[in-house]
Amino acid sequence: MFGEFTVVATYLLGSHSRDLLKVLLVSVYSVSLIACSSEESNLKTLKALCAKDAGLTVYRTAEAYGYHDSVNEIDLVKSSYNFIEICRKRDSLSSIFPRAGCYRLSKVARDSGQCYAPLDLRLSTYAVDPYPEFLSSKCIAVENIAEPQADYRHEAESDEWWTDEGRGSRMSRSTGRVIHARSGEILSERISYHWYPGKHGSFESTPHVGCGSYRVTGKSRSHTFAPGLIEKTLLLPKPLDSGG
Repeated sequence: MFGEFTVVATYLLGSHSRDLLKVLLVSVYSVSLIACSSEESNLKTLKALCAKDAGLTVYRTAEAYGYHDSVNEIDLVKSSYNFIEICRKRDSLSSIFPRAGCYRLSKVARDSGQCYAPLDLRLSTYAVDPYPEFLSSKCIAVENIAEPQADYRHEAESDEWWTDEGRGSRMSRSTGRVIHARSGEILSERISYHWYPGKHGSFESTPHVGCGSYRVTGKSRSHTFAPGLIEKTLLLPKPLDSGG
């Protein structure tokens, strides 16, 4: 492509302009080669990291009706658990929980008189199941608690490092864990890596690439990498057999 463009341009322009154009094209071509080389190197590094220790490891399972989540704001309606505990470090008037503190969200019967009105109102605007079906007989109760009371906690940490600070290219290692709150025992952990390409020249590059990307796995499409950290660790207690 560059060769054909250069032939046409050198025919139309004078000698001085032709020299400048050649320098420009060589510079653009060199930058493209460097960018491609850098991308290949980063992808190679990411593949090696994913192969080294990425994935989900469950050391042991436990039975639980709910847990404390210090990472995500869970949609309890879609969850199989009966309760979730969350903590907010600061006040936020735009939040469904405007005051800082810890809260326990629980599924309760609609006629219990415990429905948390602000959340009930928000959920009523969702017209697609499971929300209408859930709200027909149940709702979410919210209790302000001094500190988390659940036996198990979901937490996460992340480390990042530059691969090319000038372009804003960086790698990250994320670790999610399910922990026994009192003993600190790690029941399971999920390790994943991501590469954030940053910019190539003045153009934004492709979105970040993770261990589940087709560019890493070589498969035809990307997939969610090592899902189910909590669900595969904290199992709902089996109902008691009412038979004789």
